[in-house]
Amino acid sequence: MKNAVITGVSSGIGLATARSLAANGFKVYGSVRKKEDALKLKEELGDNYEPLFFDLTDDKAIKDEAARVAQLVGHQGIQLLVNNGGISGGDAIMHVSIDYMKHIYDVNTLGLLRVSQAFFPLLKISSANKSVQTKIVNISSGAGRAVRPYLGPYAATKHAVEAISDAMRRELMRYGIDVIIIEPGPIQTGIWDKNKAKDGNFKYQDTDYATLFTKIDKGVEQMEHNALPASKVGELVLKAYTKKKPRTRYLIAPSQWMFWLAIHVLSDRFLDNMFKKQFDKIENS
Repeated sequence: MKNAVITGVSSGIGLATARSLAANGFKVYGSVRKKEDALKLKEELGDNYEPLFFDLTDDKAIKDEAARVAQLVGHQGIQLLVNNGGISGGDAIMHVSIDYMKHIYDVNTLGLLRVSQAFFPLLKISSANKSVQTKIVNISSGAGRAVRPYLGPYAATKHAVEAISDAMRRELMRYGIDVIIIEPGPIQTGIWDKNKAKDGNFKYQDTDYATLFTKIDKGVEQMEHNALPASKVGELVLKAYTKKKPRTRYLIAPSQWMFWLAIHVLSDRFLDNMFKKQFDKIENS
């Protein structure tokens, strides 16, 4: 049985990935913050799941759990690390608080780095056995390369994840550890509810964005309606691990060709005007 560490398995992509891997020969060590989430997943996956308890901003808790996993896996190490945990963040760049920007970076970007560093020794142990593959899969976002307005804080953290992942992949080649980036577009997860402008997002009521932010949930709800199920990402993580020569990046989204065009073909000015028209329509609806 192979060993996988996954962050943020209580819901969404993390939960779907835990299910996918547990059903395909992995013992899943998955992080949660609440005991009740661990109990639910333990009941579902049984002996194929071992809960880890840490927040992505808690250095000590992450290191303590890495030490515990080291005792459990012994000389086998871990064959797969999936950095999935994170938070969303929709805000206007000229009004977002610096404290919030620090927080979302601390969770989405530095959290990924903390976990990777803490579990790296166990990946290294696995990589010494050339008969098995050892990989890191970092869950980034299509927003990390095609940035929508008012999603800037979140997109910035994922843009940083892209750079860290490229550096990580090139630096870890010497150990035979591969690093794959998965870039989801709209996916059916609880992150949507957390990204809605609660009660008209009153923090913008005295700004030029007041009208837009009272209506912006319409755009979020439309994206949610067209979103892919999280299970599709879980299946892709398994595919990225099992393939001997995977791509360095996998984009997964409804209307995937539109993301591809936005990233590789369309000019910045074209996208600027397209997004302006889209959000003008929402504001004036």
